[in-house]
Amino acid sequence: MGPQSYGVYSEIEDSLTVTTKAFGATQPTPFEGFYELSSGPTNNVTQNLGPAPLNNGFTLQQAGVYYISFDLVFNRLSGTGNDIYEVAGFVNGIQNPNSLNLSSRRNNDQTNATLTAIGVFSIGDVFDVRIRQNSGGASTLQLVRTNLTIYRLA
Repeated sequence: MGPQSYGVYSEIEDSLTVTTKAFGATQPTPFEGFYELSSGPTNNVTQNLGPAPLNNGFTLQQAGVYYISFDLVFNRLSGTGNDIYEVAGFVNGIQNPNSLNLSSRRNNDQTNATLTAIGVFSIGDVFDVRIRQNSGGASTLQLVRTNLTIYRLA
């Protein structure tokens, strides 16, 4: 039997409109919100949807221990050499120290990753996922698939 969700869960998924993200030639770039994601099922969690970088996350309506999972698949449309990207979770605008570094060596090379975490949250805490480019030259990513889920464990 899987984990209990205590009736608190939410999911936001693939963008309906924004599917690319461009990074400048100076690295590291600032962290940016992800793509404009679309709504999925939710219960007792407010979804923050709208244009990146200020949205695309969750505002928690109940305190507790939460499981979070973020899946990402992207293609690098342009860039040179080995570009390194960092994906990180943020709580109330502060970066969680556990992040994920992704490497893309060739254009049109599909890269995928999953970032998971368990954390204690208070009522009103805001969780979102952001990305930046840490090294390489200017590049552009194309979103293939994303899925951000959260559910309460206790």
